[in-house]
Amino acid sequence: MISCPSLSRVPLQAQPSKHSLLSRSFRQTDYSPGLAARSITQHFKIRKYIRAQAQEDGSSQRSVVNWISEGIKFEKQIFNSAKQALKDSVIPQVYDPEKEEFEVEQLLGVRAMVEEDEGRPFVEYLVKWKDGSPSSWERATNISEDVLRDFENRWWTAAREGDLGTMKEMLQGGKKLLANTLDANRRCALHFTAAIGNADCTRLLLEYGADVNAADKEGYTPLHMAAGYLHTSTVIALLEAGADSEQKDNQGRDPLQLIDSLRPNLPPSVPQLLPKRAALEAVARVMVDSLFEDVEPEKILEERRGESGEREFLVRWKGADDGNNDDDETDSWVSERDLAEDVLADWDNGLEWADAAAILDKRRVDGNVQYLVKWKDGEEDTWEPEQNVEETLIRAYEDEQDKAKAQRRAARKAAAEMNGTENNVPVA
Repeated sequence: MISCPSLSRVPLQAQPSKHSLLSRSFRQTDYSPGLAARSITQHFKIRKYIRAQAQEDGSSQRSVVNWISEGIKFEKQIFNSAKQALKDSVIPQVYDPEKEEFEVEQLLGVRAMVEEDEGRPFVEYLVKWKDGSPSSWERATNISEDVLRDFENRWWTAAREGDLGTMKEMLQGGKKLLANTLDANRRCALHFTAAIGNADCTRLLLEYGADVNAADKEGYTPLHMAAGYLHTSTVIALLEAGADSEQKDNQGRDPLQLIDSLRPNLPPSVPQLLPKRAALEAVARVMVDSLFEDVEPEKILEERRGESGEREFLVRWKGADDGNNDDDETDSWVSERDLAEDVLADWDNGLEWADAAAILDKRRVDGNVQYLVKWKDGEEDTWEPEQNVEETLIRAYEDEQDKAKAQRRAARKAAAEMNGTENNVPVA
């Protein structure tokens, strides 16, 4: 037996009008979706009660059945009306201009600001509105997450694909802040443009103040990325911007050492890998040139074989003994590939590199010029062919010879004038 407290123990003929009860519930749904839902629930409870009463009291079943039939018509009307009320959610609202929402067409830029009172930083975006209103700077907290996400995705996609036009457009509004924005792996856009070998986008980011030595979670800098992906163009662009070629990643490798770690995977004996091997060697040459372009060896002291079997040379650098060298060690071991070809050729041919102090004399042997050289290290003076002597020393020697010749000429001229035989004095 189903109990309904509001209707139990009440004769059927004394029950309230079904029409008035249901219409009261229906009127409530005109303005309240919540009341509409409760009205529907109440109506179905009434139907269950009526059916239960009909089963217990057969004598009044006909009247109950008539009531049920009539109630079904109201049920359908109420259900549809209440359903529409729920759908429309017609709830009176008071207009609040501060809560008014405007549709954003696009975010054009981003900047960091500081609150005047509390000094806390916050971020603003330059917003372009769909209704044609002038673009304005709005706080990030006032912009929906999907719009912010679209802006970020647009930026990272442009960086990964090397979209120069989009990056130019966005950097005009974002400038240094956008150029140095980091993703979840602490990589900035410069990491991606360097990795894909896009020199134009790389230079653009550097112009807008991107950190050329920014390191990600792995410790990789943009130069690591450019070198690791074998892109000479972006390696050059980064080095020209002052990238630190000796900065190490989390495994203790600088970009050149990272390249060396790739060599075993690109053996020259595999024809299919020759293009990548050539690219690796090209990048390695650029890196080596950047490291040693201003360092000139004085001489090679010793040769040995490294762990990889490659030749290494103990080199003494020029200026190491003059007090101007900041390094603790004056001599260092250098890989064969890091030395100039002419230096290696001279070593292999038994020619020793040494620092000359001056040229003492000059002669010709079989039509070839030779110079008598005095060495700084105190070694015995030796005659050296012209091609083995520095041009600066040769010019200095020739200048001294010209001065000496001029002095001799002047002396002889003076002697001739004193003797009255100027025209008969030969000049050497």
